[in-house]
Amino acid sequence: MKRGKLPESQSQRRKRLAQREGARNQMEAWTEENRALSATLWSAYRDRLASEEAYALYEATQAQWHALTPRLHPIESPYYNHREPLEFWRAYQRMRDSRATDWEVLIAFLERDPYTFGSGYRKQYILRKLKRAPLTEPQKERLRAMLLKQVSAPPRREIREYCRLARVLDEPAFRVALESAGGWAGWMLSSLRQPR
Repeated sequence: MKRGKLPESQSQRRKRLAQREGARNQMEAWTEENRALSATLWSAYRDRLASEEAYALYEATQAQWHALTPRLHPIESPYYNHREPLEFWRAYQRMRDSRATDWEVLIAFLERDPYTFGSGYRKQYILRKLKRAPLTEPQKERLRAMLLKQVSAPPRREIREYCRLARVLDEPAFRVALESAGGWAGWMLSSLRQPR
């Protein structure tokens, strides 16, 4: 027995063990519910782009899973709970499947620059595909403006893809604007001097 600590009575010990057992049973029940919801969520995720009803089922299942998750992992942050609209996912999936896609939706996603779980990977992939996309001149101007905005933001994982896209969109006025910009514009300028 430790000095200064009163001995635990039998009733106190039984009560403490019962509370621990109840908490363990509750956690096991939540874990089983989470496993079942995860399986449903993955099947709904695979079929989410098939129709509006399939996407509604996916969102409902995702909402149930998000309601359960804080009990298992108490994270309350918009970083983990952000969802993009259906138009974005359709355009993104068509781009991943190398089909003609709505580049306006994807460019708007890059302009909005959401910082959420997995968004850096999506931005990298979109930026890679944009290098070979048939873009109109207004779209190119929007992308140049987005790149100028990005150089003043903190560098993230997609920084190299921004620099590679800048090589495709290079023109004298864009270089002049980069020279007057701060942040990591010097890195982008040095990538513009490299051959494609």
